[in-house]
Amino acid sequence: MTFPLGPLLAVFFPFGAPSAPELRVSFRVDAAAWAATDVVVVTEGEVVDGRVEVVESWLGDAEPGTELTIDALAHYGSEEHREVVPSPYQMAKRERAPVGRVTGHRMVLFLDRDSDGALRLVDTVDNGAKSVAWLEAGLAFGRIQMMNPGGNGIRPTGTTAVELREQAERTVALRDALGLIEAFPDPLTRVMAVAPHCHEDGRLFLQERAFEIIAASGPSGAGYLRSVALDERQPNLNIASRAIRTLAQFSPETSVPTLLQVLENELEYWTKVELPESWWSATEPSHQARDYRRSRYGRMTAALRALNELNKQDLSPTLTTVSALKSLWETRPELLEISNSNVLRLSHHILTKADK
Repeated sequence: MTFPLGPLLAVFFPFGAPSAPELRVSFRVDAAAWAATDVVVVTEGEVVDGRVEVVESWLGDAEPGTELTIDALAHYGSEEHREVVPSPYQMAKRERAPVGRVTGHRMVLFLDRDSDGALRLVDTVDNGAKSVAWLEAGLAFGRIQMMNPGGNGIRPTGTTAVELREQAERTVALRDALGLIEAFPDPLTRVMAVAPHCHEDGRLFLQERAFEIIAASGPSGAGYLRSVALDERQPNLNIASRAIRTLAQFSPETSVPTLLQVLENELEYWTKVELPESWWSATEPSHQARDYRRSRYGRMTAALRALNELNKQDLSPTLTTVSALKSLWETRPELLEISNSNVLRLSHHILTKADK
């Protein structure tokens, strides 16, 4: 006996069957503001065709009354493309979004300037999905992918219009502060000033910029990166992984001793640790313990990747430890249960390169 699938799919996926996994661009006010030289509120008027007029300026020197033509916005001339998609929570409760569709009467555009000084969206991918927010009924809306697979339709950002502006202004203030720090003439002072921003794990663009400043600070920067890479007290060792990737930009004479120390520490940890079944996902004895294991694994693979990029002559101090890690992974089958061949693959590449 067969059953028609159409009605069943309509119940579970009222907005269409799920597509193959694909990461879609999404609006984030902090990321958009970070890249912007100008942030303006504009109106499309009654016709949505990409021709807009500035009604308010949050950042930059675009005056109210300035007329702009933003080709990507013409996409939203279709009412279908301006429909607001309920969140998964709202869909589960069969609730509607706060508004049915956005109008274009008030939009926030995040802009920069081209080589001729003309204003443009900071990112035009997917019809400016990362660079446009709509203001309706006091709330902010943007193109957001809530889950993957899934589309990046227009959804509430979870902020009011006032909060959106406050977040944009805070982001710009942080960006400008890092610009001032970068100009400090003394490298040690620069490193000490920017170091707290290296731990902004929730704002990767800010963290990335802070690490760039550290990388350009010579021996003072290298010393800080070594301390971060080796500090096992940190609650989030993903920061250590980023420090390792940054340290790898320095000369082998500077980076290899730290990379070796990281691997020696990890060899000791993974030799002694008692792993629960399905250790990658298991929350025994706690979620924190699971995250700690994952972070240590990430730090170890970051060090191996950094070594794998080095020339043969720079690897010799590390080969004994790399070989021991490879043997450990081969003799403890439980370490391979997540099909993570990174340790074996990277250690094999390193040892093979050294033998050539």
